[in-house]
Amino acid sequence: MRDNNKLPKKWWMQFPKIESRKTIMKPVDKKPDWLPGSYVRIKLKPEKKRMIIKAEWHRHRYEFVYVIETSAINFEPYWFSAQLEFIDDL
Repeated sequence: MRDNNKLPKKWWMQFPKIESRKTIMKPVDKKPDWLPGSYVRIKLKPEKKRMIIKAEWHRHRYEFVYVIETSAINFEPYWFSAQLEFIDDL
């Protein structure tokens, strides 16, 4: 079991800091790294295997974000690929 006291403060906010106020709509040639139905682990909380529910373009960070299974209620927290690791069960 992971000791949550050793996690960085606001661990869920550990993501690449590429950002701009200029929005970029999803380029037609860009595809998400992983598709809904794939399984990942959150790098800083790897105990649980989680399914990707959907992938969406983040127009301020210019990359895809992933909504995954979490205990969140009434909102959908999203994660960047740098925060996740893909699980290849094949």
